[in-house]
This record gives sequence, C-alpha cells and structure tokens, in this order.
Amino acid sequence: MAALMFLNVVAVVFISCKPPVDPVQLVETHIRNVSSNGITRTRYTHRFVPVAATCYTNLSDMQSLCKGILERHVSQDLSDSVHTYKIELRMRNHTTLRRDAVIQAIAECVPERYKVDLTDPELFILVEVFKSVCGMSITKDYYQLHKYNVVELANDIAKGSEEDGRIARGIAIKTI
Repeated sequence: MAALMFLNVVAVVFISCKPPVDPVQLVETHIRNVSSNGITRTRYTHRFVPVAATCYTNLSDMQSLCKGILERHVSQDLSDSVHTYKIELRMRNHTTLRRDAVIQAIAECVPERYKVDLTDPELFILVEVFKSVCGMSITKDYYQLHKYNVVELANDIAKGSEEDGRIARGIAIKTI
C-alpha cells in the first residue's frame, strides 16, 4: 500500500509505504533489476531515494530518528568487526540548520565500532532534508548502484553492451 504526497518542492515526489513494505528494500530491488537488465521501467523518474523514517528537522529529533534506524540495523549485524560508513546529506529548500551541524549530530549517534570512510564505505546513512522534513535510511552499495539514479545506471549498461558489441565486431573483422 502506498500513498502519494506532495511537498511543494520542485521535482520531488514522496511516496509513502505502509508495513510490511520496506522502502529501502523496495528501491534496492528495483535498482538491482535495472542493473541486471538495463530497463528502467520509469519514464520521468531519474533517481530514487529510499526513506525508512521521517521526522522534523531539528537536531534532537534527527538524532533520535538516527538512533532508532541504527539500532535496527546494528541488531541485524552480530559480528564485532569494524565497519565503515559515510553520511550522505542532501538539503533542499532548507536554511535553518547548517550542513556541518547536521552531519556532526548524526555522526554522534553512530556506534564507535563504525569508522568514517568517505571513499569506499560499507554503509551509507542517507539523510534527505526537504523544507522542514528529514528522511533517513541506511543502505549498502550506494555508489555501485549509481546513487540510485536509474537513468545513469541504464546508460552505463547500454554503453557497456555497445562496447562489447564493438569489441566482438572488431575481433570478427580481424579474424576474417
């Protein structure tokens, strides 16, 4: 079950999912389907942003939301090994909070066995701020899946198959 909500933000549509649908799993499944077959199945949608939970954009609410989401994620990870993470923050139509203050507040919620890695992290804490609403989720393989940009992903797959075709034709021409 999903509900469409309008935020009055240009080029942003928010679709709410009700349990048992997990928005992160829903988006990742769609993106992995696009990466496997190269078909976007969307006409006007370029990027998907999974949001596991939302709150108002004040630091205390954002920290409690982050702790709740991290608690669910950390409880699934039973190993004591060190993991790496990165906070991906996108702010649109919001001028109250500063970017560095939000990142610092979120980082304070992350357990100490998780270390920051800005180049190749295992986990991504996605934080989206639209006006006075903050959405958060935790995901993996964010960079490998082109930041959930289906158009970019499909174009890369098409370029890869085109190059494979050129190489195959080039080999066939050389062997004749």
